[in-house]
Amino acid sequence: MLDSVIAVGAEDEDNLRAGYSNFGDGLDIMTPGGYRLGITTVDTGKDGYALAEFPNRFAGTSAAAPLVAASIALMLEANPFLSKDTVYSILTESADKIGNIPYEGGWNAYYGFGKINIDRAISRTLKTK
Repeated sequence: MLDSVIAVGAEDEDNLRAGYSNFGDGLDIMTPGGYRLGITTVDTGKDGYALAEFPNRFAGTSAAAPLVAASIALMLEANPFLSKDTVYSILTESADKIGNIPYEGGWNAYYGFGKINIDRAISRTLKTK
């Protein structure tokens, strides 16, 4: 586990950890990545990725991780002076608790701190100005 890395898991259309998503001590946050969620991409279809006209084929943590990166970009657009620690705190403290496993101290090994809630994260980001 590196403190410069945010470990992302994928959740499905039922807000449950997708069966192919990793879990464990290093998991930080969940984002949509299930096969039936219709996540689109502008990928050209080269190098093994799906064409944009087949959105259901772009899934998994390959789809989930960019959602966290985009969320952080939106947070930094709202407040470019956020530290990495503040970004992490806002993301994890504003996450929705999902799944059917209890959270201890706001975290569990199957869902991390929960599912990213970008609306709540941006609201908290704006309050840090």
